[in-house]
Amino acid sequence: MCSSDLYTGTTTISGGRFEVATLANGGVASPLGASSAAAGNLVLSGGTLAFTGAGSATTDRGFTVGAASGSLEVTQAGGTATFTGDVAAAGTFHKAGAGTLALGVGSGTSRTFTTLSVDDGRLTLTNAAAAVSATTIVGDAAGFSGQLSLGGSSQLTALGPVLLGNAASSVGSLVVAGSSVLTGSSYMAVGNAGSGTLTVRDAASVTVAFDLNVADLAGASGSLVLEGGTVAASGPVFLGKNSNSIGSATVSGGSLAGSQYMTLGRFAASEGAMAVSGGQIGR
Repeated sequence: MCSSDLYTGTTTISGGRFEVATLANGGVASPLGASSAAAGNLVLSGGTLAFTGAGSATTDRGFTVGAASGSLEVTQAGGTATFTGDVAAAGTFHKAGAGTLALGVGSGTSRTFTTLSVDDGRLTLTNAAAAVSATTIVGDAAGFSGQLSLGGSSQLTALGPVLLGNAASSVGSLVVAGSSVLTGSSYMAVGNAGSGTLTVRDAASVTVAFDLNVADLAGASGSLVLEGGTVAASGPVFLGKNSNSIGSATVSGGSLAGSQYMTLGRFAASEGAMAVSGGQIGR
């Protein structure tokens, strides 16, 4: 496609990599054509859409991820690509690249994922809602660092596990701020096999239905930073769960609660630490 294509059909990336330096709204001629902003007009199914711009670009387009999975890459560390349209992902959606992918608010917008993986760089939700039916992963491969950020009044519903720093030597962070709400129906690993950080501030809320594991598997490291808002687990809270894991919590505001119990260093050779200068710790 050229830099300003009038094609109005569906664009499907079913393999390889398609690079664009600019984004435009649906119905406007662009490298993605001039189709409407409907999610079904941009399909990632086994391929990668890469935004290569060094600055910021915004589109009201949505996109669909097929069963073969798909990636949206923001290549430049200083680049930001904002999509405000619907997202319907049947396969795993990968956020790749060092830059930021922002899913902004859109009127009546629906964003549903099966598995959401922030492999590298940053994915942000600002005054937006999303739902993940399987696993939410931030930092999935050795040597990569990902961040998932919820701001404003965002809502994220995670029906499966939330894994920060999923693989050994990976880094994953989750920031929940403003009045945002993360509701988890499974467990959360802040540092699954790699390194993870969960930061909660302002009036934000994070709840998990099972364990909250800060440094879960052997060799993992994890840090919970609670500056405001609430973090609550219906199961136990572990700071350093399995052997050679190191978990810590720093609480300067807000409320941290585990409905069952809280353990610092569960198994042999695991380490847990907590520093409290404000806020509340309870059940």
